Amino acid sequence: MCLTTTFARGLLQFKFAVEPNEVNQTLKLLKEDLSLPLLSSQHIESALAFIITHQIGEPLHSDILTGVEVEHSSPLYYTSIKTSSLLHTYQIAINMLSARCFKDFRSNLYSKVGDSQKSSIYSNPKHHQMWQTHKYTYFSNVSSVASNENKIFVGSNMALTDKVCGKFFALLADNVQGDSRQLNRGKNDREDEYIKQFNAYSLWLWHVIQIQTGIRPVNDVPGFLNQFNFSHDMYWVSDKSIRQGKDYGRLIPISHFLKTALKNYISYIKHFASEHNPLYPEHRLEIDKILQSEISLLQIFSFNPKKFMPITPRRIRSAVGNALPHQDNWLRHQLRSMLTNEVDELYICALFGHEHADQEIFHPMSSVSINQYREELLPQLDRVVQKLDLKQVEVRRYG
Repeated sequence: MCLTTTFARGLLQFKFAVEPNEVNQTLKLLKEDLSLPLLSSQHIESALAFIITHQIGEPLHSDILTGVEVEHSSPLYYTSIKTSSLLHTYQIAINMLSARCFKDFRSNLYSKVGDSQKSSIYSNPKHHQMWQTHKYTYFSNVSSVASNENKIFVGSNMALTDKVCGKFFALLADNVQGDSRQLNRGKNDREDEYIKQFNAYSLWLWHVIQIQTGIRPVNDVPGFLNQFNFSHDMYWVSDKSIRQGKDYGRLIPISHFLKTALKNYISYIKHFASEHNPLYPEHRLEIDKILQSEISLLQIFSFNPKKFMPITPRRIRSAVGNALPHQDNWLRHQLRSMLTNEVDELYICALFGHEHADQEIFHPMSSVSINQYREELLPQLDRVVQKLDLKQVEVRRYG
């Protein structure tokens, strides 16, 4: 327990490394005093991880606090967690450990009242830290120091504040809707404002899909129209660069906002094709192939070469430019951080494809139903829409 006290002090002071000599000396002292010759930092770390994961129910916090490497815990790469939340979890864990140890400590002490040597051991000043550990309020009343207050979040730096992220989406929507004036066809396709509007609409919807599904921004997503089941409000996606087979993928609930956005977009591209294709027969929008799921749902018009092409992260980067110098998967970070501590990690990991092998929600032996999966996530996805103040785009019909 003295070791956890030392670590707690380091954590509260934003010092995440403890001197090995101090740890070794503490362990040596504990081994002698507690008659535990096999006690090690690994045992203490495992006990802490077990309590935080299984008794407090915060597996992600457990991975962070016990120093699990990112390659062994994929969610850590995407998550941004409030420092105060981590401290709260750690304090609860220490209080639970302290309560147990204090109970054993009292039993051990009072059973040997006549042993003055034993009693004096625990009253020795060098054991002051151990005594501190057994005071229930020691950790619960510790306030965060200034250095910690400056570090509000721990983890990914990709997530924006809700306000900034909301403004980014508002900017994308404004580029689609433009002002109230009639758009101009121009002298050629490069000056055609309807084509520019089409590209802006696809760009907006790509980002909406990202923030409402958390899918990886790879070339093949969001995929074909038939991957979106509007009857059951589920979306099937395979978004890993290295797939385990053609049937490998996962199901993602379709939120009300995303469903409306998709249906509006489908209606829009139908009308767009009816006006665009007669004017530009040499580079038509293959609307029938889109509706029949023969080509990708989201298309963007390229001027070199001149044709409609599936939207890709590279084309997204080209369209956004320097407006947001983030990685392609920044919205995956954004959504992960917004869902963390709002819904059980079980459902977040299922949404993001971070489940451990044979522990998937959709595993044949899983006790979790699809409806339960949807009911847990959909309200939180709606909450994301509200927090970012997302609005549907309104495109005035022309022609």
